[in-house]
Amino acid sequence: MTDRPVIYITRGQVPDEFERLRRDWYIARHSTDVVGFGFLSARGFRAETEPQNVNIYELPSADLLTEPGYIAMRKADTFSPSVMGSFTYFSAAIYAQDHVWNAAGKLLDKAPSFTGMAASLLEFDIHPAAGTAPAWFEQAVVRRWAGRKDALSFRLWEQRFEHPLFKPKEARWCGVIEWTGPVDRVAVPLADAAKDAPGLSRVRTQIAAKWYGLAREPGIIPKEL
Repeated sequence: MTDRPVIYITRGQVPDEFERLRRDWYIARHSTDVVGFGFLSARGFRAETEPQNVNIYELPSADLLTEPGYIAMRKADTFSPSVMGSFTYFSAAIYAQDHVWNAAGKLLDKAPSFTGMAASLLEFDIHPAAGTAPAWFEQAVVRRWAGRKDALSFRLWEQRFEHPLFKPKEARWCGVIEWTGPVDRVAVPLADAAKDAPGLSRVRTQIAAKWYGLAREPGIIPKEL
């Protein structure tokens, strides 16, 4: 049992005319490849703001990305180079799930699978004078919106791993609210929590809707909060 899967996020932007091909590739080839190799899940999200493609993967360990079998699998995917070549923006970040709260704001020991239909994301760095990231996020986000019926979880992720191929572009921290409903019901821009917060920098907020998901079964990851 993996109590706290590692979170691997790729973010990217492709021309609109290529997006259908990218989605077909993601469903028919890429997601099945990575889940078959050992990823716990592969889920595609689409944001209204750039970079619009936000893919969230759950891994048992960040070491999976450096294994020879994974590298060989990437090379065998002949469509992948054309996908990568179409991106006008691409980044890859690997996070530890530093803190996870349920919908009521209770801190959890385990991190259930990220199954929500939408996600509010807040990327940021924080100056030490402003306190710690977990303390700020709990006060500014978790306590503010805990108890909403459409919330599944609150999560704070920290970049603690180096990607073997891509240098990090994103801020150190990523705070997330996971939602049960579709994105058009989500009216909580996390920019509201960050705009007046002293000590935050490199802030980027997005609201993204899930369009596809594939997860290992049965019971690899706890399913319930």
